[in-house]
Amino acid sequence: MGSTTKFFTAVSALQLAQKGTIDLDEKVAPHIDAYLANPLPCDKAPANCEKQCAPHAHCYVKSTVLCKLRTKAEEAACSYCFRYLHCFASAGGVPAKLTLENIWENNATINQVTFRMLLTMNSGAVLAPL
Repeated sequence: MGSTTKFFTAVSALQLAQKGTIDLDEKVAPHIDAYLANPLPCDKAPANCEKQCAPHAHCYVKSTVLCKLRTKAEEAACSYCFRYLHCFASAGGVPAKLTLENIWENNATINQVTFRMLLTMNSGAVLAPL
């Protein structure tokens, strides 16, 4: 599907802005953080979360050499587990609270990205190294 969803996402975001639900110049991170803060029931956790994702959950808080060995495909597969990580706290290293900044390798500049930046695909200007 890739880029074909961009049109629908843009239209949806512009409709939300028109209704006043969001402001295009509003930061995205608080919305994502609020979403991540709502844990999902453990009995609904995808099968791969406990074995493939929970052991690497510490990577969102403190990266290690082993964290760098994970592939983008593995990271993407674990994105479905973000709201189930609380179910595996006994695995050790599971963050109590996951935020967009944690997911973005603890790079605080992600907190500056707005809806407008995402829609115009220029958020990279904020994230580029100085």
